[in-house]
Amino acid sequence: MGPQPFLAVTPEIAVVVPSHDRALRLRWLLNALEEQTLPRERWELIVAHDSSTPETAALLAAHPVQPRVVEFPA
Repeated sequence: MGPQPFLAVTPEIAVVVPSHDRALRLRWLLNALEEQTLPRERWELIVAHDSSTPETAALLAAHPVQPRVVEFPA
């Protein structure tokens, strides 16, 4: 039998989070999602934000959950 073809894994669940200038609350949410027990390949996280301060972007770039980020102009 030959090698198996590469199959891209599509997450079963998408968690979509809107955010606006609430970096502390967003950190709490990201920390909670980091601790949940569903295998990471089964879900994706998308954070859409229009924050006017750099804290949100810095948090999203540094957090271990590594969400997909959609940034809108403030």
